[in-house]
Amino acid sequence: IPYGYREVGGTGAAEITRRDTFFHNLLPQLEQATLYNAYWTHHKDHQASGGYMGTNNTYTHQTPLSIASTPVATAMCPSNPGGPVINRGFVGNYVVSTGTGQIKGSNLLGMFWHCSSTRMRDVVDGTSNTMLMGEVIARSGAVASAFGEPGSYWNGGAHGEFGFTTRERPNTTVPDQIYACKTEDNLQAPCEPQGSSQPAYNYARSYHTGGVMVLMGDGAVRFVSDSIHMPTWQALSTREGGEVIGEF
Repeated sequence: IPYGYREVGGTGAAEITRRDTFFHNLLPQLEQATLYNAYWTHHKDHQASGGYMGTNNTYTHQTPLSIASTPVATAMCPSNPGGPVINRGFVGNYVVSTGTGQIKGSNLLGMFWHCSSTRMRDVVDGTSNTMLMGEVIARSGAVASAFGEPGSYWNGGAHGEFGFTTRERPNTTVPDQIYACKTEDNLQAPCEPQGSSQPAYNYARSYHTGGVMVLMGDGAVRFVSDSIHMPTWQALSTREGGEVIGEF
């Protein structure tokens, strides 16, 4: 489910929405067809009028708040305090697994990366041993349009908003390192701004005691402890690493 473009068959032309993520493409499967249609209708109209600065491109972060601020319950963890987070659009708690390193690279070790097109047949390690998604904490703060914030789907995916890495264990005290932070004061989800040209790292986090929930490639939902053996945690985020994974 790559982010960034959508091809239109038959004409050779491209209908381009820059930086959309897995979240936008999954909306019809989340009983959000109306939201999905509103999103694409806006960008079709915007492109028809010339798009961003006459480039015929449209960008996800330009989606009107009347569309982007719609909460999607399926993308929210029930343990998230205070209800949905709305900062320059709805912010969710579920993002995809990119592997063991930085999020913004290409051909990463996990299931997803920028413009990836991974198929289930590529999961050599087995779908029951490979994570698809994990939890993050949706930060809210004064910097509404901070790029790179995990779960900030409506900011687009260029700076890692769509994913997490297993570089650190779940609920680590190591700060996320992203382009810009909405706040640096969330003790459960510390964050350090790095600027746009630096590698990005978002870590799995939750308000659950002792761990996070993850979605495996076979559809199983598992609880992963904060104290998971680090090699096991990283092995769960690779699709063809050949690791032997025991109980976790």
